Amino acid sequence: MKKALITGTSRGLGRALSKELTHRGYDVIATARRIEDIKDLDAYQKLSIDATDENQVRKVAEECGNIDMLVNNAAYSVAGPLEDFPIEEIRKEYETNVIGPLRLIKTVLPGMRQAGSGTIVNISSVGDRFASPYGGSYSSAKAALAMMSEALRFEVKHFGIRVILVEAGAIKTDFALNQKQFSSDAYRDLSAQLKISFENCLKEDRRTQPKEVAKTIADAIESPDPGFRVLAGKDAEYMISLRSRMSDAQWEQSPMFSELKW
Repeated sequence: MKKALITGTSRGLGRALSKELTHRGYDVIATARRIEDIKDLDAYQKLSIDATDENQVRKVAEECGNIDMLVNNAAYSVAGPLEDFPIEEIRKEYETNVIGPLRLIKTVLPGMRQAGSGTIVNISSVGDRFASPYGGSYSSAKAALAMMSEALRFEVKHFGIRVILVEAGAIKTDFALNQKQFSSDAYRDLSAQLKISFENCLKEDRRTQPKEVAKTIADAIESPDPGFRVLAGKDAEYMISLRSRMSDAQWEQSPMFSELKW
């Protein structure tokens, strides 16, 4: 059986992907910051890990031994105008979404190189191609993860190691609802407009169920040639295609932003 280490399996996409890969016969090593959050998850092995803690990552690597697949899914997001973000929050976002995955990648690569095979899956977002108001920190972190993944792909391909970047659309989870929010009075009008826009989006609810996104990712993992970028979620291809066809001025007037009076 192939061993697959997945981060962030306590809820949402990570939990769904753990179940999907277990169902497909993988020995899933499910991880979360708090082990109690995954005690009910059916997995080959369950471990507590904070990818921002180098000592924890090293300890988990020793417990797991060589693995065949790494899925960097754990993420952290905060929202608000960049002017109002505490620097420590931006640093935490980058530590979780960029440095943490790199730390794990550096840990598993020697074993994969020795085996002459392996798969690294980095879960990104359509937000690595464009940014919305109040999403600058998150999108920039995901863009950094995407570029890091692209470089890594070329660096390790000749070792027999594949790198897959998953660009996910809106997923039906509580991820966005649980974001920390930062905003000052100077941005009060914009915050009110964005709140209405967000509520309207939730009413329409075009988000994709986590299990459907998990199936897309699992299919890509098992495909002999999935390509580098894998779009996941019913809105992902539409959003990225829309942005790529528009100039910056056209994008500003697109339905996403045209209602903002700013």
